[in-house]
Amino acid sequence: GPLEGMRTLEIFAGTATLSLLASKYGAEAVATDISASMLRVARAKSQKQELPLSLVRSDSLSLPFQDASFARVLVCMGLHEVDSSQALAALREAARVLERGGRLVLEDYHRGTGLHGALQRFFFLLVEGRKAGDWVSSDIQGILRREGFRDFRRTFLHKGLLQLITVKKT
Repeated sequence: GPLEGMRTLEIFAGTATLSLLASKYGAEAVATDISASMLRVARAKSQKQELPLSLVRSDSLSLPFQDASFARVLVCMGLHEVDSSQALAALREAARVLERGGRLVLEDYHRGTGLHGALQRFFFLLVEGRKAGDWVSSDIQGILRREGFRDFRRTFLHKGLLQLITVKKT
């Protein structure tokens, strides 16, 4: 939907690619990551693109923002990097800082099938590790429902190996 004037937060932001895109479309974008070096790259990208962006160094498990202070929370490829209890804590923090009716947007791995699934499992074994395998095996829809989100929408990308999920905070 339209982002003009909306306050958005990207957690596990890395170099803040989603935040910069949101800023380009008129959002008041805030990006947070625990890595100072990633945020330095994000700052350089925002300056090069001449896009306003607020950067905050923070752990996504304990966000330094007031309750209900964002219309959108964005998470791109971050939840598979932490264990399941940390992923749940990050989702709870996302819910806390989202305003009622706000949307959480997640992009991350989805369990592949057939040959693509076999290649994905091999990739996880060599590169991503057990946490990514645990993530794709979890019932993300059930987890989000238990955390108070509704209106679950999922789009599969790249032969079903990635998923884009949007949910609404009730």
